[in-house]
Amino acid sequence: MTKKTKLRQELPRKFKFDMVLKPSLTLLLSAMVILPSSINYASETKVHSTSTNSETSTYNSEPTKPQEQITGVVLDNNGLPLPGANILEKGTANGTQTDFDGEFSISVSDPNAVLVVSYLGFVSKEINVSGESTISVTLEEDASQLEEVVVTALGITREKKALGYAVQELSGDDIKNTSETNVINALAGKSAGVLINNSNGNVGASSRITIRGNQSLTGNNQPLFVVDGIPIDNTIVSSTRGGYDFTDMGNGAADINPSDIAEMTILKGGNAAALYGSRGANGVVLITTKTGKGKGFSVAVENTVTLSNPFLLPDYQNEYGQGGGQQFWYKDGLNGGSNDGVDESFGPRLDYTVQAEDIAPGGKLYWAVEAGFPQTPGEILTLPQFDSPIDPVTGERIPTPWISHPDNIKNFYETGITRITNVALTNGGTWGNMRLSITNSDQTGMVPNTNQVKNTINFSGNTNLTDKLSFEAKGSYINSNGNLNGAGYTFNNIGMQTIWTARQVDWDYMKNNIENPDGTQISWINRWHNNPYWIQYKNLNPQTKNRLIGSSSLKYQFNDWLSLSTRAGIDYSNEQVELIRAYYGNNDPEGRYAVSNYFRQEINADVLLSAVKNITDDLSLNANLGANIMNNQYRLQTSSVDRLVVPNIYSLSNAKETPTTTFYQREKEIQSAFASVSLGYKSQVYLDLTGRNDWSSTLPSSNNSYFYPSATTSWIFSETFKTDRNILSFGKVRLSVAQVGNDTDPYRLNATYSAATPYGENPSFSLSTAMPRPIW
Repeated sequence: MTKKTKLRQELPRKFKFDMVLKPSLTLLLSAMVILPSSINYASETKVHSTSTNSETSTYNSEPTKPQEQITGVVLDNNGLPLPGANILEKGTANGTQTDFDGEFSISVSDPNAVLVVSYLGFVSKEINVSGESTISVTLEEDASQLEEVVVTALGITREKKALGYAVQELSGDDIKNTSETNVINALAGKSAGVLINNSNGNVGASSRITIRGNQSLTGNNQPLFVVDGIPIDNTIVSSTRGGYDFTDMGNGAADINPSDIAEMTILKGGNAAALYGSRGANGVVLITTKTGKGKGFSVAVENTVTLSNPFLLPDYQNEYGQGGGQQFWYKDGLNGGSNDGVDESFGPRLDYTVQAEDIAPGGKLYWAVEAGFPQTPGEILTLPQFDSPIDPVTGERIPTPWISHPDNIKNFYETGITRITNVALTNGGTWGNMRLSITNSDQTGMVPNTNQVKNTINFSGNTNLTDKLSFEAKGSYINSNGNLNGAGYTFNNIGMQTIWTARQVDWDYMKNNIENPDGTQISWINRWHNNPYWIQYKNLNPQTKNRLIGSSSLKYQFNDWLSLSTRAGIDYSNEQVELIRAYYGNNDPEGRYAVSNYFRQEINADVLLSAVKNITDDLSLNANLGANIMNNQYRLQTSSVDRLVVPNIYSLSNAKETPTTTFYQREKEIQSAFASVSLGYKSQVYLDLTGRNDWSSTLPSSNNSYFYPSATTSWIFSETFKTDRNILSFGKVRLSVAQVGNDTDPYRLNATYSAATPYGENPSFSLSTAMPRPIW
């Protein structure tokens, strides 16, 4: 018998006091330093009162014997009450249901009666009363039943077996347990037909997702992301300058906090995504965030720490050093010496012991003697190098041993650390429920001086305003900032230099000697590459972003089969990306500074009339009729200066010349109407029809309407023929056809001019290179 049961027995029948005491939040936080890295706490206090007008109902009870009164509570495996659970005395028609608190009361004719407790989505349990007057029942979730219902397009819930297209479900734990900060990376290997191009390991870098391959040769092939019914932006942001400077600032979906995800559904193919119109042409990823559950207040705290190291490095050769024709000596890294301006490794053999014949006339090292660098037989070859000491008398570099540094790249990388702390507060009662979550993600990269800190506040709440009208609100605020690493095959990406670097180069020396007293950098080759630590600590890529994703909805339930819902949501973000390039860099001898400000906003509003009804015992109907309006706005302003007046001051006012400013703005609106009808016969044969019509502002006003139909039929033959489940557990045949297309981006109907860099004092404009389609 549990403590809860004992406590209830000791209290008067008409007043129940139920309290579970656990560590307070103050003690919880102070104890985190000695507890495991994944911590869940709950602090819960409940007070219940019952009276003679309890909502608990009893039906078909006709006792013929003295009655035994049994009271109890039905809970899930998290200790939360299950309202509406069925309690049936086995072998009789005597039964009842639990109230909102999961409590019940039933009279039985036999003190040894068996109660059958059942609840949708949970495994039924039989309880032998055995003379007890108070019992507590915990039900376990039935995974097989839970998988039968899925969320599809527009948040419509359907039986999975009734679908005529491919849908893949993932739980929030499937996503969170990967410890990925980018939710797209967490999908790798978890869904058939879904291809993930992971980020390159850099902090905050983007990832790309495609479903069943590319659908377009020139356009975007990534699926639409929808969070709690609201489409969100998944644009990849980058700062770029020609072919030698590129920084990956991440993709929009990476802002979704994995700790707040309850479940994710991937809609594959045109039929699955047809109701989303042109934006669903590449598939749809539906994300449902967590909400409050049960009754009472609870606190959950989670903390995870992930360590990262490079999994695999190239197999470097350590036999030959920098140079050409097996000759090298350093003077200035600009070809002032012998091949000191090349980064290929065709120079002298490394770790080589000089032989007498090598330095004789005609020997393979006689060139070193002729250049003024005598060698000693039996000792390692010595040559002037970038890190060789300088003779104070001659001003020339003193030859040092020509040896390999096998671990110069390996030792450059550090152990990346990702710390994620989440605190979630939930509360529920007769008024509804709510959840407030605060998450801090602090990520330090494997590449030195790269990091990203992201703070997320997530809220959800719902309440029943009347018996038929309910209200729900959800939202997330995300703030992120950090310094990201260069990317691509560019000089500001250290990964490029790790490929070209010479094997005699001591990177530890460059780490401790980044610059000279006059501020100029110390590099192994001034013609091509900056000091790797100069890149990481002097050439910075700061990013700051604020984003708000939110929605609110009202639902009116006319009766048990007809409802009307309306929803409005917004995805707003403001992002600043800076490009800082220090004085005396190889590509920027006078420094450089650029700042870009991105503004994105998308507003969606929709209305949906839904009908779910069994027309006859054999024929079922699921129908939806709705409309949507989407307005998308985007602005980008970039200002840059190519030469600074004072080193290390990065401001547009610190410019030797007039800053260059560019501005781009676009707006797009789509108005839509859609409908879907699904008919099911004996839960075996299904017919689905959908249609959506869009009116796009980017098309000519005389021809801006386009229609998307789809049709699907499926037959579950294993149900028809009642196949042996040991041989064939489930068999289904489906046939589908869909038409999904696309409109275009703004400003594609006419040739447009774009402002370019002024020519002297004269303004300059350039004409778009793409020929617009004729107006039809």
